[in-house]
Amino acid sequence: MQKHLLIIVCLLYGCFANAQTAIDSTFGTNGYASSPRLEGKDAKRLVMLEGGSFLVVGNIFSSNGRTIISKYTKDGQLDTKFGTFGIRTIILKANNYFNPEAVVLSKDSMLIIGLRNYDYATSRSNIVLLKTNLKGQVDTAFGDSGFLAIPSDKGYIQQIDAMVVDRNGNILMSYLRDIGDTKFRSVLRRYKANGELDTLFQQKGELRMYKYGDVVIQHLAITKDNRYLISYMLPASPTIQAEPRDSNGNIIPNDPLNGKIRIDYGYSISRYSYGLIIDKDENIFTYTAYGDLIRFPTYSTVKYTYLSLYKYDKLGNPIRSFGSNSLVAMKLHSKYCLYGIRGMTIDSKGRFIFAVNYIDTSLDNGTNYPFDNYNSIVHRLTPNGRLDSTFNETGRFEDFKEGEFSDELKDIALQADDKIIATGLISEIDNNYRQFICRFNERSPGTSIIRLTTNESPTITTYPSPFNTSLTLSGISQPFNYAIHNTLGQLVFSGYSDNATIDNLGFLLQGLYTLTVNDGNKVTVIKIVKG
Repeated sequence: MQKHLLIIVCLLYGCFANAQTAIDSTFGTNGYASSPRLEGKDAKRLVMLEGGSFLVVGNIFSSNGRTIISKYTKDGQLDTKFGTFGIRTIILKANNYFNPEAVVLSKDSMLIIGLRNYDYATSRSNIVLLKTNLKGQVDTAFGDSGFLAIPSDKGYIQQIDAMVVDRNGNILMSYLRDIGDTKFRSVLRRYKANGELDTLFQQKGELRMYKYGDVVIQHLAITKDNRYLISYMLPASPTIQAEPRDSNGNIIPNDPLNGKIRIDYGYSISRYSYGLIIDKDENIFTYTAYGDLIRFPTYSTVKYTYLSLYKYDKLGNPIRSFGSNSLVAMKLHSKYCLYGIRGMTIDSKGRFIFAVNYIDTSLDNGTNYPFDNYNSIVHRLTPNGRLDSTFNETGRFEDFKEGEFSDELKDIALQADDKIIATGLISEIDNNYRQFICRFNERSPGTSIIRLTTNESPTITTYPSPFNTSLTLSGISQPFNYAIHNTLGQLVFSGYSDNATIDNLGFLLQGLYTLTVNDGNKVTVIKIVKG
């Protein structure tokens, strides 16, 4: 046991001393990449390329409609061989504002960029698709000289909710249409690779789910056998469900997923909050942010926002070993999470990475309009759904550039070595927006281990003993990281706690374990017994 104890302590020290900061200082300049030529640029979407380089797609806040594509090397330097000193500008239309809302990398190495277009002259909004190659050059064979404008003659278009490319290269896009009387309805269309509306798909190229009522489609995913998995919400009830369709958009009568993925909430759900992802093993994950949400300032009555992640197998059966009975649930205390979970991705080790933006305060910046101060939190979970304490010690990171008023992450992507790249905006109280991109270290920042105590002279004790589903710690008054090892020295559970308890331990087998607690000042090792 002493040998195992020494191994555990050495491993912990290796985790905490491996890096000096959660932000990777070898990336860009001291961990951050940006361009002084792009002040006011919206760093909206990340596209990872082979070798670790990546593209950032955004726009400049101005009335001169343009989309910006910039290319960065693996280590966060602008690739001067791309465009003009790393940047390519695509002029769209004067007196229009084009906001990039979705970017898909198609199998022919082309970018499909979904833009919401706002025309200042008519005060109307519609959707534009733009296709470029990886050099940022417009594909003139797509649509009308590279552009495809989707008319808004049937109602004001709110935004793009989902966009994917199927196994045959067809483009599926869902957007929300205002149909009047404060009612909204989703439209799902399919376009061919050349931008032509596929009129053989459903009703003249459009999938209509109106029999369910005013459906709001929230996410799309494509399975390996080219089925379409459509998640949608029924506004009349707090219900989210996922429905499989064949590649022609038809319901598949005997599909094992029929009726399997359905989530009912008694809380307020934002239509921005829901998402769906399929991993390499075709496991299906649904995630959402919901809770005590209010729609307008001052946000002072917010109690909390829930973050939830469910895991199903490819037949739609819940995977009980994930989280607590297939569900991972976290609570953001006193946080108003307006846009839900962003940038959900899964790395090569099966870990989950995502960001959450929340409104910390709402201030008056002298214009008589509230100015929202956003903060962002990046999370990394272990494959079984626990907060990964090897990432910034707690599994969370939210301490971005100091001295800035507000930061809002837009997207997250992974390099081939699983390093996390995040992009977003940093702003000041005068609404001066600036792009920022950062990269995270793989492991936790360095933490000095001041002393080691064991349960032979404990400063921390646990109860009950034996325990069943949870442990309570006495003698500790601050948040801590913990790890539980079996008698062979194998890690069986780890995480972070801020309330002196460790929950969700019911899955452990009966027997003796070693609990290692790190509160930032010391590491304590305690023998515990599962009953």
